[in-house]
Amino acid sequence: MADERLDAEWVRGWCEQADAALVELLQSFQVRHGFEPGRNVVALGTEESHKTTAALVELTPIPSDLTTMY
Repeated sequence: MADERLDAEWVRGWCEQADAALVELLQSFQVRHGFEPGRNVVALGTEESHKTTAALVELTPIPSDLTTMY
């Protein structure tokens, strides 16, 4: 995948899978770890975050697909 760009559908699917895994993890977090978890969210980017990502790609040597995931 190093030579390929992240596909929007792939990112959307990954987001949904990560969110489902996070929901499952948080159901048992307090029992397992003895304290409540902080706020954890997996979300698709907003128009503003897309602009920020584009600016970050221009300023740094970080691959654009890596900034897409953040």
